[in-house]
Amino acid sequence: DDPTKASDPTSASTSTSTATTETGFLTLDTVPWTTVYLGKKKLGETPLVKVPVPAGELELVLVNADAKLNETYVARVKPGAVFRTRLDLR
Repeated sequence: DDPTKASDPTSASTSTSTATTETGFLTLDTVPWTTVYLGKKKLGETPLVKVPVPAGELELVLVNADAKLNETYVARVKPGAVFRTRLDLR
């Protein structure tokens, strides 16, 4: 019984760590300002500073209705690292 009980928490924690998405951070500024979306989730308006995001290739949508902007940008965020960029969209 004990070895079975011992292996259950191990497999549970293994599957938990596998299911947990690694996190990185996004620092983004745009000219002109934009509202930044990751999928349907609104991250906020630029400038964004160290916003926690899933690590990996993230397709961001940058929107500024006043400037008639609707741009897609791919950010490659590394686990535990800050991805920084400044985009001139004029």
